[in-house]
Amino acid sequence: MIRGLWSITRNAFAEVVRQPIYAILLVAGLVLIAQSPVITAFTMMDDIKLTVDMGLGTIFMVGILLSVLGATQVISDEIDSKTAGVVVSKPVGRVVFVVGKFFGVAAALALASYLLTLMLLMTVRMDVPTTAAFTLDMPVLLAQTLPFALAVLLGVYFNYFYRANFTAVAIRAGFILYTIAFIILLVIGKDGSFEWIALSFAETDAWPVALAAVAVFFGMMVIASVALAASTRVNVVANVLVCLTVFFVGMISNYLFGWTVDTERVRWEPVEMVETVELTGIVTDRDTGEALEGVKIAGAPGSPVTGPDGGYSAEVRLGGSGRLSPRKGGYVFTPDSRSYSSVESNRREEDFGARRARRSPAFYGRRAWAGISRVAYHTVPSLQLFWVGDQLMRPYPYVPVGYVGRAILYGLLWCIGMVAFAAYLFEGRELA
Repeated sequence: MIRGLWSITRNAFAEVVRQPIYAILLVAGLVLIAQSPVITAFTMMDDIKLTVDMGLGTIFMVGILLSVLGATQVISDEIDSKTAGVVVSKPVGRVVFVVGKFFGVAAALALASYLLTLMLLMTVRMDVPTTAAFTLDMPVLLAQTLPFALAVLLGVYFNYFYRANFTAVAIRAGFILYTIAFIILLVIGKDGSFEWIALSFAETDAWPVALAAVAVFFGMMVIASVALAASTRVNVVANVLVCLTVFFVGMISNYLFGWTVDTERVRWEPVEMVETVELTGIVTDRDTGEALEGVKIAGAPGSPVTGPDGGYSAEVRLGGSGRLSPRKGGYVFTPDSRSYSSVESNRREEDFGARRARRSPAFYGRRAWAGISRVAYHTVPSLQLFWVGDQLMRPYPYVPVGYVGRAILYGLLWCIGMVAFAAYLFEGRELA
């Protein structure tokens, strides 16, 4: 089984990498990242941070397109051409076939993400030209252009004399040459002098950028797993629509569906050695004017419940951010929630009004939407989790390793679930 899995993985990787569209998208991504300082130089924002944000966005979008096209190439096209039936008729199970194809697509995505990330790190070190007296980082310029030119020349040479696939040869050569160039940059400063770990990388926060790129890669992997599952049943056009829908809904899933769960508590729970502040208020019945007992204040640490006087009190971390949402069966509240950002002092009179919900079609519609949203929150991948570009836009960029680790675990679990679903769909697919 291991031998068959390796063969399918290797063949799937070669299939994806040999496609001209793979090289076109990869080259487009490399050029966009390398040229991004030219665009950000004319903005009114922090130029280098905007360069990083654009670079990560480019990596994400190129990865999504490669995911869809790669998965379609290795699954859907093989089903249409009847070659998939030939493969699974041998001592290779359908599950092994699907898993091997996913590993092959994942390896191709990893290669593209690796090269794009190296280009982004080089571009960040290059910095953005803001004045006419800007000093060009020649080592970076050479590291960006020479490997590209050499990889193209090698691809042309082996294609012309040995009939080798140009795209595959050029990309493999680019992988080796860009790796060597980046290693050299680690010990070469802007003036060409030797430095033990070039300070220019440390000064540009290369480590947080690399961590952010790792998180983005696993977001791409989630889309790749969705594309793989969809490709077992639909063609490339429908697959693109499915993946784009998952992408856009996944990027705003917390906004669309997060109101149904108490996700804010982890952001402002009290911790040792950190000062706390207090949020207090009263919940009253708007029809009778009386205090309302038994209202749960969701989102607050400990989820306090109002007493006979309708009052509640929540102790939160100083500087924390979150949301309070009152809940009690049969009631609707005004406002339905209160959001807080960087709470620096005690807040009083954070009151809510309540009114009995009338059993109208609108009431049942709201309840149905709440149920759908709760299910969707746990079934639609939260792709915003993999995007830490906003964190890098802060004055002191910092990406916690623990956060990236949790994002990787979330992505791996999603990939395992979707690949299993893809295997289930493929088991029932007629291949004759």
